[in-house]
Amino acid sequence: MGVFSKKFESLEDAIMTECCIYPGVDLSKEKPSKVINIKDAAWDTGATQTLISGAVIRYLNLTPIGKCRVDGFDGSKMVNEYLIHIGLPTGDAVLNIRALECDGAAYDVVIGMDIINKGDFCFTNKDGKSVFSFRIPSTEHIELK
Repeated sequence: MGVFSKKFESLEDAIMTECCIYPGVDLSKEKPSKVINIKDAAWDTGATQTLISGAVIRYLNLTPIGKCRVDGFDGSKMVNEYLIHIGLPTGDAVLNIRALECDGAAYDVVIGMDIINKGDFCFTNKDGKSVFSFRIPSTEHIELK
């Protein structure tokens, strides 16, 4: 079980962490040929799926596995879907994530609910300082009282 916490010295309006993206190869047969280390991946509870930029796709030489309809602020559109493995700051790897291409976003990687719902996610703001914690797998219900 991996646990990760990040403490901020002020109130944060975005949760940013490091992660690694690997091509979604069958790990029993081969090792990923490339990996890209992302310094600022955004965690977004409003994103149902993880998003990756065209720069990540080109660097890893990913091939689309299909298309998916995305509904956003600017309407609906069809985007390419890619199979990836993602290394989280907890030290865990989440395998076979179907990430959607998202060019024009402010970040190269947006970690969505497809990953967040595999663990326990907590974000607090006390005394003018934010703290983000994530553990995978989920181990208990967290209920604020």
